[in-house]
Amino acid sequence: MRLRTVLFTTHLWLGLIAGAFIALLGATGAIMAFEPEIEHALHPHLWYVQVPAGTRPLTLGQISAEVTRAFPGDTITGYQASTKPGISYQVGLTRSLVFVNQYSGAILGQLRFCGGPSSGSASAGVVSRRAGAGSTSTTAAASSR
Repeated sequence: MRLRTVLFTTHLWLGLIAGAFIALLGATGAIMAFEPEIEHALHPHLWYVQVPAGTRPLTLGQISAEVTRAFPGDTITGYQASTKPGISYQVGLTRSLVFVNQYSGAILGQLRFCGGPSSGSASAGVVSRRAGAGSTSTTAAASSR
């Protein structure tokens, strides 16, 4: 084989490998950039609430009381109040994120974070509580322990 053919073939294969790696970086970066929009599309029942006419959102104290009543053994670590009226509030717990209708105080669902530093697992699963249904159903599977 001539030197030119060897260099061309080497350049071709290195370029294809590098191109695949750059395409992977671009795809995962796009997923990260659009993560909120993807979450809203995958779980609209957690994110969107009906705004009753003429009502104001509950106070954080009232929302805290509802979350504490629903999850008595867990500790509230933070709140995320929505800047838009039709988007639910989120309450951070020790190992999960709870979605709350800020007008009625209803728990819309929960995003659980499985694992931790000791288990090495960092997957998440969505647990949904739908209005009118007395049971809790898993809509996205989390990793098994």
